[in-house]
Amino acid sequence: MVGNIEDRIEALSPKGKKLLLLKAKEAIAMQTKNETTSGRKRIVAYVQGSDPFSADQLRKELQSKLPDYMVPSQFVPVAHMPVLPNGKIDRKQLRTASITTSPASISNDATKSVSNKTEQQLLTIWEEVLGFSPIHKEDNFFEIGGDSILSIQIIAKARKEGVVLQSNALFEHQTIAELCLFAETLQNNDTSVEEKLITIWEETLGFSPIHKDDNFFEIGGDSILSIQIIAKARKEGIILESNHIFEHQTIAELSLFAKAETKEFKNELLQGVVSLSPIQQWFFDDHKNAPHYWNQGIRLDALAAFSEKQLQIVCDYMIIQHDTLRSRFRLEDDTWIQDIGKPEQIFALEYVDCTGVAPENYEQVASQHMQRVQDAFILSEGSLFKCLYFNTGNATANFCLLIAHHLIVDAVSWQIITDDFISALQQVAITESIKKEPKTNSITEWNTYLQTYVDTITTNELDFWKSQITPVAALPFDKEDHTVIEEKDIVQLHFTLDKEVTKGVQEANQAYNTKIEELLITAFVAAISTWSQQNEVAIGFERHGRETAESQLDVSKTVGWFTSYFPVKFAHTSYHDLESQIVSVKEKMRSIPNGGIGYGALRYLKNTFGAIGNPEIVFNFLGTKTTSTADHGIIVTPLSENLRDLRSERHYKLEINVQIIDEQLYGSCSYGSTVHSSETIKLLMNDFKERIQEIGTYCNQIENGGYTPSDFSDAEISQDDLDSLLDFLE
Repeated sequence: MVGNIEDRIEALSPKGKKLLLLKAKEAIAMQTKNETTSGRKRIVAYVQGSDPFSADQLRKELQSKLPDYMVPSQFVPVAHMPVLPNGKIDRKQLRTASITTSPASISNDATKSVSNKTEQQLLTIWEEVLGFSPIHKEDNFFEIGGDSILSIQIIAKARKEGVVLQSNALFEHQTIAELCLFAETLQNNDTSVEEKLITIWEETLGFSPIHKDDNFFEIGGDSILSIQIIAKARKEGIILESNHIFEHQTIAELSLFAKAETKEFKNELLQGVVSLSPIQQWFFDDHKNAPHYWNQGIRLDALAAFSEKQLQIVCDYMIIQHDTLRSRFRLEDDTWIQDIGKPEQIFALEYVDCTGVAPENYEQVASQHMQRVQDAFILSEGSLFKCLYFNTGNATANFCLLIAHHLIVDAVSWQIITDDFISALQQVAITESIKKEPKTNSITEWNTYLQTYVDTITTNELDFWKSQITPVAALPFDKEDHTVIEEKDIVQLHFTLDKEVTKGVQEANQAYNTKIEELLITAFVAAISTWSQQNEVAIGFERHGRETAESQLDVSKTVGWFTSYFPVKFAHTSYHDLESQIVSVKEKMRSIPNGGIGYGALRYLKNTFGAIGNPEIVFNFLGTKTTSTADHGIIVTPLSENLRDLRSERHYKLEINVQIIDEQLYGSCSYGSTVHSSETIKLLMNDFKERIQEIGTYCNQIENGGYTPSDFSDAEISQDDLDSLLDFLE
């Protein structure tokens, strides 16, 4: 190596120097744009000296002194540093220095020849993407300037050449020689996967055309819709893992990581005792008055005429296909036990003949039957999933209610149930039989995964959750400070934003690379903080809870209650400093480990936190939805009334739900009329609404927003260092 760089590294200072000088026989590192990597800027070190040096040794010494993102990707030897008349380095001339030497091989001239076609193809691709040659098959990808983004480019280019690499291949096999051993060869390189995914995205997101380079989250995608896409892709024989859409957000990129249907799933019935999930344990802890009556449901309109026999075939299929629909719950020694019964023990169908009922009385009849069915739910007997079909004698007026206890379903489950139920109806109308689909992993396998996960939770994750459960000041109240509010005292207040304003809020995400939920939370935290006059706000959140780091576990088509619930604390900054507010909320939300599943696992599977309360506020962004009858012509509507016993308890004061439906934002706040007055909640929601609009306007007016550390999570970089690096690369 040239000289000794110990204590002679002058690093970038925040907002300061544009160059990193290595005082080692004249070495300079500077940013340069590499045309072969789509204009992506890299840091290249130019080293002056006549003695040979080891790039590996130099890189290792720099890594011990500098953050990873400041370590040069390449090291180029030059005879002399070009200088300007004033004595400063001539950076323009320096950039013209030819990068022709493989950085990892500067001190090693041994030629490593390729031995097959695949090695040659990968060598060519590496040289094109990394921007220099020659590269040898034993060179380490990351040691010669590779990174995660470049690895994706290589995988994409390799696929075009008929060489298939898995998404993590370059991380596990970092030389071409080793990588070739794990490469597969495509015999037919066609676009069928892309075309299928485009169709699925258009169906799920509710509009067309969608292009293969559109970003899923920028065009209205969210975590729940991603689960639906994974499930629909499986029907088309395309296997995607649960995190794929988050890591590869365009169809063009996603298709590179899709696998053909190779995983075998058993269709055997699940029976017997099944452990409770964390959210089920939460339910039984908090609901003592009427745990049997706490349901969800959907309504299907514009149904064709079906016989009772046909509907029985459909219901039998549903309770066999989805094991959780056969769940029963019994109380033994103050402990709730869940077990899965046999199909013949479950009675799901209620066939109601309305041919003699006047059309204006259909709704009254439906309401009476719905109430009777729910009143009759007995947890220990099961049959907690019901299909109420109303035959009106008019093919355009027939309708169906699907009702299930919340203990056995969640939002994702309802999409699965709806899709499978409608598909089964279509099949039985033609053949009076239903083609069985393979099952994904069972709730037993999921609960086993949670038990394993909770035993491996890191100290950092545990410390994160401990920091979220420290008490904050109580919310103000108008009447009485009831700790528990009953369903009969809960009132809802609604608000909307018009389509133009909603569009502006969605476009506002471009300023700080945010998600719309993060902007909504920013507005809500500001409104709550102002109302309560508190600088710290605790909010409870719900997520679909199906996140997993275990790539072999697939619950995309598994029905059950997977929801993860967890608390998050926010420190509210100055009202007028919108940038700080947005960035603070964004970074806090993105610091939540693994979708929040660890909190429930720690609290209910290991009793880590002991007896603690929950936040007085629950906030849910329910995603983006487009009303559509798709190809089947059936209208699907969620049920929203009379689904809980009036004695059911609620252990929080406010619940806010926000959703975008048909390009318009809808919000609601449910509150206890015994605690807060309607005037107070109206003022609070008006403030929330105004702040949403204000944030949208602000973000769309600023010329330059900015990136934050969570945009580069792998770099583990602070905001100050990131600002310095971005200044450096300007």
